[in-house]
Amino acid sequence: MGLDMYLTGEKFFSSLRGGRPKDDEGYVIEKNVLELGYWRKHANLHGYIVATFANNVDNCQDIELDLDSLKQLLEIVKDPANMPKTEGFFFGESANDEQQIKEDTEIITRAIGFLTSPAVTQEKDVWRSVHYRASW
Repeated sequence: MGLDMYLTGEKFFSSLRGGRPKDDEGYVIEKNVLELGYWRKHANLHGYIVATFANNVDNCQDIELDLDSLKQLLEIVKDPANMPKTEGFFFGESANDEQQIKEDTEIITRAIGFLTSPAVTQEKDVWRSVHYRASW
């Protein structure tokens, strides 16, 4: 048990022009969900995301993070002192060391790239989004 934190990217395929892909069994694919990052017991980051992007509502719900939110988050993780000390049952402690900063930066940069890479502009009838979700 503990605080598990997931950052996922979704590619939603529009049916406007009937262009949804099919899987190998012939089923239409509505969306692909991709893992962009994972944290274990990074309580302070969790607290910041919930406070800033979910109006302090912490129900293990999906929290959408748009490009501006991700850029804001990228700046915050570079200086962990900016994140509130967050405690919770089985949440553990945030490391807040150089290795944690590096990992946080890489994950969030990857999420920004998911929304802004050149591949995005070449996709037709595809919408992308990034979501954060925690479970404990």
